Amino acid sequence: MRRPYIRIRFDSNATLHDQYEPERTPLLAGSEEDLFPPKVSTGISSILTHRVLLAIVNFGFLAFLEISLCAVLPLFLASSSVAGGLGLSPPSIGTVLGGLGFINGSIQILFFAPAHEFLGTRLLYIFGVAIFAAIYGLMALITRWVRECSGCIGWQSWALLAMIGLLCPIENMAFSTNLVPAALDIDPDEFI
Repeated sequence: MRRPYIRIRFDSNATLHDQYEPERTPLLAGSEEDLFPPKVSTGISSILTHRVLLAIVNFGFLAFLEISLCAVLPLFLASSSVAGGLGLSPPSIGTVLGGLGFINGSIQILFFAPAHEFLGTRLLYIFGVAIFAAIYGLMALITRWVRECSGCIGWQSWALLAMIGLLCPIENMAFSTNLVPAALDIDPDEFI
């Protein structure tokens, strides 16, 4: 049996050409199509499968909700009680947002895996998205309490703000569940 070889030649424009001489008998049994499969299209349509589109839409929707909350929450904390906010000073807003970040990280580290095992990917995602409605509802309730207390922040408002701090990690768990179907190779129809 002859071994394949590569013959190198130069044409008149001094470019290099490789010519490969295939073996006379293939090493593996089967047809030539088995050895050299046809080229598969690698266009954008082959990348945007149902699973990828589902992940993009879910992540985009969740990112929209999260970004809107990140924009509204500091405005809510800084606005005066007449305008429907709490009227906190910038150092107080920084303390509140820092506390929310600490609580968020701690709860995510401790409770994401058990929550994912208990609820599953789909239910935890839906629950995380639904939490946004509860957070915005709590903001309206806090505004009501502040107006009833003649513009001063009472313990009810701080308790409801702490409840928002406990709900934010749950809605942030939805970001992690958005990546789970691809990582665990879950059927998209089971996720929907």
